[in-house]
Amino acid sequence: GLRRYKPLFFEGVRDRQRSDYQNFSSLLDIEVARQTLREIEMLGQVFWRYLAGPRPEWPAKSLEQVNFSLDDLRFGMLFATSVLNQALGKPFRPEPMTVSEMGLGLKKLMKQGTDSRSMTERFIGAGHRQFDRMGVKKAEQKILKQFIKSWSLAAVEELDVLYTQDSINPQWVGGVLLKLPESC
Repeated sequence: GLRRYKPLFFEGVRDRQRSDYQNFSSLLDIEVARQTLREIEMLGQVFWRYLAGPRPEWPAKSLEQVNFSLDDLRFGMLFATSVLNQALGKPFRPEPMTVSEMGLGLKKLMKQGTDSRSMTERFIGAGHRQFDRMGVKKAEQKILKQFIKSWSLAAVEELDVLYTQDSINPQWVGGVLLKLPESC
């Protein structure tokens, strides 16, 4: 909506239950949009440092055989993949994993309780512990915390269902980077 000649205000910024656009109707709309754009800018500036440290060594080659195209990647997918990698004892990085690794990571996360609320808390906790390891500034933490909560809720919504499945088709997984078998 912001790229139009006459930009539109996305109502979902104020109320996440809404997904419609309208004309900017007040200075408050402009201020809300400005603040949201600042938060997105800060997220873009700190995201890679947060996930991978000062210099992300994340080869694009690792994304050649995954369940997403590069255009479809989202911050939340990278976050959920990093949390599951950490549960497996690997670094907090968005390295694609196999379906069996994802299942093992989920089992390790679920050891302390299988309800979605406790799983969400473990995802959020993993994100917050990464703050301490990386020395993320308080202002950056404030912005990242709201995204981490949103990403965690979305990941758990999907993974809670997958946790109980005996067999998982990687092409049906929408929130974690998975290595596809060579035949796909």
